[in-house]
Amino acid sequence: MKKDALLIFASTSGSTTLLAEHLARVFSSSIDLIRIPRECVFSETLNRKLIVLMSPTYAEGNLHHAWIEQGPLIFRTLAPGQRIALIALGDSRLHKATFAGALKVFHDILSQQNAQLIGDVSADEISYPFGPSNMGGRFPGLPVEFRKERAQTKERACTWLADCLRRADAH
Repeated sequence: MKKDALLIFASTSGSTTLLAEHLARVFSSSIDLIRIPRECVFSETLNRKLIVLMSPTYAEGNLHHAWIEQGPLIFRTLAPGQRIALIALGDSRLHKATFAGALKVFHDILSQQNAQLIGDVSADEISYPFGPSNMGGRFPGLPVEFRKERAQTKERACTWLADCLRRADAH
């Protein structure tokens, strides 16, 4: 049976996978999990109350290469007004200037798609409130520093996702 929410993610090193799988376990009654690249019919799977998009941040604040390759297909299948929440992992130690930059990339693409982004986070709530995704004191989703804050990350991500699911249900 199709669940109310879908989390779509890409990962190479495994940190994003660990967090995505943790969220899928905690919210097993509410959320399905898809890792890209994967063959699937996105036009059927994207009819959900909430879509969560998740990517590590690479290079100069870019999405994972799987999002570069498959993202356009996924983004085209979103209905106008689709409720979407965003998660981006970043490395504040080595990539301070581009920390969680994937959030901004997602934001810019989805704003053109007329998606309804939910789950923005105040920069005051983040230990590393810098980078291109900090837009006027708010991040358009959940920025994650998984390496330095592994213990807090899972709890913070669960609290954030529970709030996003409640907000999606309210609409």
